[in-house]
Amino acid sequence: MQSTTKAGLEIAGALLLILTLGTAEAHPNLGVPCSACHTQRTGKLTISGNDTAIALSDRLDGGSPDLLKVFTVRPGGSVDLTIDVNDGAVFYDPVILNLDGPGVENELSNQLAFTKDPTWEGDFSNHSPPYFAFRPEGLQWTTPTSFTYHLNVSPGTPSDYYSVMLGASGASLTERWTQVEEVYVHLVAVPEPALLSMLALGLAALSLCRLKPS
Repeated sequence: MQSTTKAGLEIAGALLLILTLGTAEAHPNLGVPCSACHTQRTGKLTISGNDTAIALSDRLDGGSPDLLKVFTVRPGGSVDLTIDVNDGAVFYDPVILNLDGPGVENELSNQLAFTKDPTWEGDFSNHSPPYFAFRPEGLQWTTPTSFTYHLNVSPGTPSDYYSVMLGASGASLTERWTQVEEVYVHLVAVPEPALLSMLALGLAALSLCRLKPS
């Protein structure tokens, strides 16, 4: 009974905070980023599922040269980007931003082409910055939970490193908060059939050379 009462008080407190601070949504609106009305925090979430990490010191977009997690995928393939929310009290919603951003290593004109994950209900791709939200109405915090965005990359997407932002925004009893982490989606080209044939012929020639008597 006490836990139920406590949860009810937390929800009421969060609602009161939202009413006190205004009617702005917990998502960017009219070109306003989360950081405009949400305090940036750490320790709310982590990112998992990456296969490696890299630091790009000469990014074409002038972005961070820090070591970032990398999710590798081939054109026409898919990769899972996972947000592990460790503290979403009291209301929160996972978000993913910048999926249509430019390449940051090879060409700024390169663009990450993809098919939207239908399990993420909030489509705010017409906002600035464009983003997707898991549940636009928000989720009530209970326990640590993982949320996976299934990124299906379109065939023909150029090979490059693409900057993607994964995070969550929410409201506690005392503030609106947000945490966003930058990662790379690395597009690796599939070798052309002709190139594969040439490699196979080269390996066969090497094998024949080794079989010839000295």
